[in-house]
Amino acid sequence: MVGLYGANCNLTPFFVIVFEVLFWCYV
Repeated sequence: MVGLYGANCNLTPFFVIVFEVLFWCYV
């Protein structure tokens, strides 16, 4: 996770998409 946080500038959109997918799955 530390490595991912270190490159969060490039991976932020990816995490946002994953979060939205998980959110809608629970909804």
